[in-house]
Amino acid sequence: MRITLMNRRRWSLCCAAFLLGMSWLLFAGGSRPETEKGVRAHEWGTFTTLHASNGSGLAWYQHAGGRVSALPGFVRGNIFAKMSTTTARMETPVIYFYTDERKTVDVKVDYKGGTVTEWFPGFGKKRNHWNQLELIPPTEAGGLSKAIPVDPAKPDNHYYEARAVPEAAFVRRAEAPEEVEKFIFYRGAGSYSSGLTPYLNRNGKLIVKHYNVDHGVKHVWALQSSPEAIIWKKLPGFAPRDRDADPVAEEFQFNQHEARASREASIEELKHSMASALIDAGLTSAEAKAMIATWDEQWYEEPGQRVFSIAPQGLIDEILPLEISPKPTELTRVFVHRAEILSPETMHNLEMAMAPETDGKDASETIAKEQLGRFVRGAIDKVASDVGFRTRMAYQQRGMAALKKVTTVAAR
Repeated sequence: MRITLMNRRRWSLCCAAFLLGMSWLLFAGGSRPETEKGVRAHEWGTFTTLHASNGSGLAWYQHAGGRVSALPGFVRGNIFAKMSTTTARMETPVIYFYTDERKTVDVKVDYKGGTVTEWFPGFGKKRNHWNQLELIPPTEAGGLSKAIPVDPAKPDNHYYEARAVPEAAFVRRAEAPEEVEKFIFYRGAGSYSSGLTPYLNRNGKLIVKHYNVDHGVKHVWALQSSPEAIIWKKLPGFAPRDRDADPVAEEFQFNQHEARASREASIEELKHSMASALIDAGLTSAEAKAMIATWDEQWYEEPGQRVFSIAPQGLIDEILPLEISPKPTELTRVFVHRAEILSPETMHNLEMAMAPETDGKDASETIAKEQLGRFVRGAIDKVASDVGFRTRMAYQQRGMAALKKVTTVAAR
């Protein structure tokens, strides 16, 4: 009889615990409508790094007068951080929000190993922190699109391309209602390491090695751009590196690869390939098109050779921790890494041009001919460091003197 009574008591306790658990679940479920009807957030952005032909990362300086730097005047910024020499530029991340009803969110971002240099709308009282952002769905926006700012001095700036996402909500800063946009924008300078290292030899062979043991890379492209042709190939992706194995490498011979029918057709095929991969990574079709439209001139038209890859979101979360409150029901972050590679021929030509005995006019013409654009400072500093300590200063001074005479470089 005692055993039976004990069993009954245990059974009663189990039932009570079960009912209590079910009550908690039902209570928790009562708070789920906010999640189900909540906010979705999609972000895209880029990291750009510069590499010597041996794969080493180079510090470089962003020209303040260059087209990539020339953002509309309404964008906020830290000019001193922007003009710093760093190994990576975090360029034009934008965050879109999707909601069926008006919402208010707080957003905070941190750049590990770097500094946020530009942003819009403006921050609140804390740096890198947007407080009380009003999200207004397009169906309730009325004439709000007319309030989005435009810089009359830069009517065709590539910044505006990111606005071509009709479904995204309007973002308005509560403390400054005149600051309206279709996204949150920010930019930064600092460091970035994806685990992909590109090498380029004198025979035109590109070798891409993957060292990251925590993250793989699914989408990778090799590109060589010149005024005559665009040569590119989508390379196989990389799984996370096995700690006990050598890094996996992929090779591509630029000078043995036939260009497609026309330069324009080649660019269109590459755009389609990258857009498909961006959608596969989580962007909508409109977001992918907006991203490519923002960067097509710099990615495809600028002379040189580069490797593009889509960074795994886990790596981006480590480098750029992002907090959105209330937490969105969906957070997608898609970043493209552009690794620019200086060819051995370019480095040799610069070394000859920067030699102290070289005529200054010839040096300027050589630097202009290389068309290095915003990467020219990093290339000059690399050549100066390679020639040795005794002559480094002479080469550097020679290179900088020649650069000052080149008026076409800063205009790129």
